[in-house]
Amino acid sequence: MRLLHRYVLRQWLATFLCTHAVLTCLLLLEDVYKNLEYFLKAKVTLAALATYHAFLAASFFPLITPVAIFVSVLLSLGQLYGRNEITAMKSVGIHILEVCKPLAVSTAVLAAINLIFEAAVMPAATDYVAAFRTRTDAKIGYATVAKKIGFYNHRDNRIWCMKSLDKLSYEAKDVLISCYNESGQEELRIHAQAAKFLPVENFWHFQNCSLTAFDTGTGSPKSVDLFTEKDFENFREHPKMIISSLKKTRDLSFHDVKTLLEYAGTDSVANAFRVRFHGTFANAANCIIVMFLAIPFAVTGAKIKPLIRTAKACVFLLLFLVLDTLFALLGNGGVLSPAVAAWAANAVILLPIAGLLRTAM
Repeated sequence: MRLLHRYVLRQWLATFLCTHAVLTCLLLLEDVYKNLEYFLKAKVTLAALATYHAFLAASFFPLITPVAIFVSVLLSLGQLYGRNEITAMKSVGIHILEVCKPLAVSTAVLAAINLIFEAAVMPAATDYVAAFRTRTDAKIGYATVAKKIGFYNHRDNRIWCMKSLDKLSYEAKDVLISCYNESGQEELRIHAQAAKFLPVENFWHFQNCSLTAFDTGTGSPKSVDLFTEKDFENFREHPKMIISSLKKTRDLSFHDVKTLLEYAGTDSVANAFRVRFHGTFANAANCIIVMFLAIPFAVTGAKIKPLIRTAKACVFLLLFLVLDTLFALLGNGGVLSPAVAAWAANAVILLPIAGLLRTAM
């Protein structure tokens, strides 16, 4: 690696690590501010609290990394430009893209790490955080029960309705399940006073249930069977997955999205899950997009104050985020295909970035 590259990389890396640490600490402080009284009331130990915040910080990583890259490129290159070092490099024939080559390589590596975190690390972290909060709710005496749940398993043609579902014990009350054939005709209806998911066996156990079989030709009931207890070994819908289906799409981890897509079917209801799935890969590419967006604002405008250059860069970043949200909404509504909706903002922003880079050269 050239001496110049090592110098630029060292300047940027220190700024990136500090920025990433500051943003992570701010988000953790926000969580402490919001939940300190809650944790004190539950008498959570310091060790448990430290572990909780470590997993919480891991779940923030994919969200923070693009912002940290954007800010660190602005600050580090802006400092070099303010000290006329960029101007000196240009005067001896060093192209600005050559100066930024170590940043591009490092950002590509960070994009890959970001994707790995979102696909592999973040699901475990978010699951731990959710389970920790549920256990804390139980300690305080808060309800750990989700109420009035509906879930459509398109893959197996089953519709679940539950009056309540406990997030800790996986016990459900007043469960109604309608099973359909491939033609959309109801074949079987199950009603149970109580049901419990058995994690080891990976199926549902029903208590005090009735099974009503229907004639698919006429739609009339043809038989009713009553059971005190009955196992349904082919009913493998996990309660975590059912509860995840109630969350906002942006709060779902990559693992949640993949699982829900297995049951989502092909109708427009699943578009939001598909947009989120493709958006995971687009978010990794955002690391590179925001780096190239920051470069021209950091190394141009000698007569413009650094604060104004930073403000202009933030306006472009905000525009990019607005476009990303807008295209995602169009994808959720079925106006655009999920893949196009996830990548459209990246494609649209490339043209102004190219123009800004040409000006910076």
